[in-house]
Amino acid sequence: MPLLSGAFVAMRRNVFASIGGFDPAMEAGGVEDAELSFRLWTLGYRCVVVPELDVAHLFRNDRPYPIGWEQVLFNKLRLATVHFHEERRRRVIEKLSGNPALPAVIARIDSDDTRDRRHRLRALSLHDDNWFFRHFSEAAAMDLADLPLPGSGGPT
Repeated sequence: MPLLSGAFVAMRRNVFASIGGFDPAMEAGGVEDAELSFRLWTLGYRCVVVPELDVAHLFRNDRPYPIGWEQVLFNKLRLATVHFHEERRRRVIEKLSGNPALPAVIARIDSDDTRDRRHRLRALSLHDDNWFFRHFSEAAAMDLADLPLPGSGGPT
């Protein structure tokens, strides 16, 4: 599977530790599972679904923590900046361009550790985003931009 849901992902503790766990700069509530999956693939791991397993998950009507659209927007742009070549990142930004918070999020990305993280992960990666999208589908890049923002009426 190209991207696993964080609601029911499992891996060996030593693998989780060796890849650095979830991106510590990602904000709660969106895209952190996609980033983790993407990173696993580019570092040479595989993400698989085991259909024989049953997984229980507690679904709630209300989240016990707030999730804002700016958090998800930040996470999407951080994923694109860390993992995508510039042309693909630009296309994600175009898809998100209708959001009024985008300029502030871009400024934040440009001033935090996102670009340093990009360089560190690129040095460790066996594959890049071109490999990923050849292996799966170019549409997945745009799917990341299309994930609904909290409060937009779609699933979050």
